[in-house]
Amino acid sequence: MLIKMKKKIVFWTLFLMAGLVDASANPAAIIAGVICSLVPDVLRLARVLAVVMFIYGGAKYAFAADDPGGRKQGKSIAINALIGLLIVAASYSLVQSIVGSGSFC
Repeated sequence: MLIKMKKKIVFWTLFLMAGLVDASANPAAIIAGVICSLVPDVLRLARVLAVVMFIYGGAKYAFAADDPGGRKQGKSIAINALIGLLIVAASYSLVQSIVGSGSFC
């Protein structure tokens, strides 16, 4: 049930986003337009989530002074958030180097 709902949400999101692109364009241009309009928002969301998780992990580490398991878990959360932030930055750099200053987006 949940998977069907997710598929419907993705379909309608893409359908509605396609309305923002020129309808006379070919399907590849429509898909490229949808991707180009979603990428900045997805990257922004990923950066915000990574920072929030880093803050959460740091707070968990700081407030679990007596519990070694809680400190270990907080440290793990903070490190994983930093790794996620590095992956987001690397993927953005990779995409920009591949696309370059071309007319893709």
